[in-house]
Amino acid sequence: MRAFRLPSQVFSNSRTTCHLGLSAASIMEALTAIGFIANVIQFVDLGAKLVGSAKEMRNSVSGMTLENKSLEEVTIQMRDLTSRLEPPQNACTHPR
Repeated sequence: MRAFRLPSQVFSNSRTTCHLGLSAASIMEALTAIGFIANVIQFVDLGAKLVGSAKEMRNSVSGMTLENKSLEEVTIQMRDLTSRLEPPQNACTHPR
């Protein structure tokens, strides 16, 4: 007697395979390779950004990036503005 496999059956019994004939192990290996490549790309991108920032700091007069210099200026302006603030005249105080 011969056993037949139904077309709707996704996996075989002898070795786990899908309809395309790929084994689960080969699929996992491909996904692992894709993940590894993505990590390498992220690492290279981070390295390029770090090198770019280091060059920008080296070439600047202040030793800061343009973004950091801008943030410093905004912070100084905010500090100056808040130092000029006065408390309200009729401030309500709540007893504790």
